[in-house]
Amino acid sequence: MAETGNICIFRDGVETSATEKVDFDGDSATPDAKSHIETYNVTMTLVTQENPVPDTNNPSGLQDTGLAVVQYEITGFFDGTGGTALGIAQFRDWLREDKTNATYPFGRFGIRNDQRAEFNVVSTSTKGLMLEHFETNEEYEYTGRTGFTVRLRFNGDISGLG
Repeated sequence: MAETGNICIFRDGVETSATEKVDFDGDSATPDAKSHIETYNVTMTLVTQENPVPDTNNPSGLQDTGLAVVQYEITGFFDGTGGTALGIAQFRDWLREDKTNATYPFGRFGIRNDQRAEFNVVSTSTKGLMLEHFETNEEYEYTGRTGFTVRLRFNGDISGLG
């Protein structure tokens, strides 16, 4: 499949292989037309060291120890009304398999967002994303619609972010 979705999660540095990616909100028949994004969140968290100041009314001083976590959390739904949404099986299989390998020691996954390219990542030998979490929930009000949450975390050289 071509790069058809607005957001794409892919593995091993390639976006062109149908078996190594999940496109969302695209225009192809399978699985793009069945995978939809509701929220796309990127959270960057610092580690701060608290330095207590005993016997004073002064607040504890904080020491900046650097960026600790860059986490991607995406929620959406798979539309199974016109057939099977293949993205569910793709995420299941990816979580059962190795998240790193000799070529991608920091994570095999990448992400592309056409609307927010500042946080795009292509896995390399110095950086990558780790697929950390995937969950589904059945929305019985909407027959055939399976909600999901997926989380990925950045690992490696932070200069490779974006």
